[in-house]
Amino acid sequence: MLSKPLSKVEFIFMKKTLVLGILCLFFWGNSFSSDETIYRYNESALKKLQKGEFQSAINDLKAAHSLDPYNKKVTENLAVVYNNYGFYLLNKGQIDQALEKFERAINYEQNNPYMYYNLAKAYYEIQNMEKAKLNLEKAYKLNPEIKGLKSFLAKVTRETSLEREFDILETMHFIVSYSLGVEVHNMSYIRTYLEEAYGRLGMFLDYYPKNKIIALIYSEEEYKAILKNQPYWTMAFYDGKVRIPAHKFSYSERDVVKIIYHEYAHSVTQSLAKGKCPSWLSEGISCRVEEFVEAKDKSLVKDYIEGLGFVPLRYLFTDFSKISDIKQVRLLYLESLTVVEYILSKVGSGGLRNILVALGDGMPINVVFEKIIGEDLFSFEQGWKNFLRSNYSINNID
Repeated sequence: MLSKPLSKVEFIFMKKTLVLGILCLFFWGNSFSSDETIYRYNESALKKLQKGEFQSAINDLKAAHSLDPYNKKVTENLAVVYNNYGFYLLNKGQIDQALEKFERAINYEQNNPYMYYNLAKAYYEIQNMEKAKLNLEKAYKLNPEIKGLKSFLAKVTRETSLEREFDILETMHFIVSYSLGVEVHNMSYIRTYLEEAYGRLGMFLDYYPKNKIIALIYSEEEYKAILKNQPYWTMAFYDGKVRIPAHKFSYSERDVVKIIYHEYAHSVTQSLAKGKCPSWLSEGISCRVEEFVEAKDKSLVKDYIEGLGFVPLRYLFTDFSKISDIKQVRLLYLESLTVVEYILSKVGSGGLRNILVALGDGMPINVVFEKIIGEDLFSFEQGWKNFLRSNYSINNID
């Protein structure tokens, strides 16, 4: 049977149908290929993330994102990688780079409270209190149950209120934020002695922080307000930032310089130990550093230990801020100083630095002593007692 010849209209329609069919096949095949490529990029990025290869993981996810900007899983993973990269940089002290990564993470995912929390911590580190508070409030609105968020928000809110009118003075290694009531000539010598401490501590422990250290100078009333969670007997304190009350400037200049050295030393030891330096060691090092300004009176150490009784090493492993008896606190400080002196006699300042680094790497204190000092804690304590006998003439310590 002969087929009917196609009219012109029918022929054109058939051509269009054929072309559309070919295009459908092309796009279907291309879509299948893109999905497979996106999957490969995503899987590759996740493997690289586990290895800590952040930038390479980001490159893979960006390639996947360019193929499908609306792929939710790729977008979420980009946010996660940027956030983790920022957290890594923050812990390394590379705060400006960390800020940029956290901001990018939030660009990809606006409803993750942990990303706002991390961004707030980075802003807090550089004394940008308003942005720290703003991002903490966003995190709290999304999830108020995040551990530590409520107390951190309260702390930042309180500090922001107190420090809103503070003036700022930057030096080469410090950001000094101070109450408007502080006299200018006081700020001048504080700036000088902070930089001096930076250099001398750097030589002592062979460590120079890369990021600027925050130092805050308060009026007496402001200091009382900020002291809320600190023991009443503190002369000044370090909680990630050096905090000094201006009324202490009525003391002798030498005593104020010792306070500056003492608190800055906490910054160095906690930085080297990644926040894992125990109280007794941190205080012992800070007391030792005070001797860069003025030597400790040995008779004072002897009088305290003999008068109040020797505290064994195991009882030094406590949080000094929980103790209310100021005489007991002074005893613990002085004993901690002598422990550090003994460590220096054994391994020098290089060994002391290695102890801090090992603690920062998560090594238990007993293992640290065995590895670096070559003694277990029991042998170390016996050696320390002999050190007290020979250097301080203290005998009743058995």
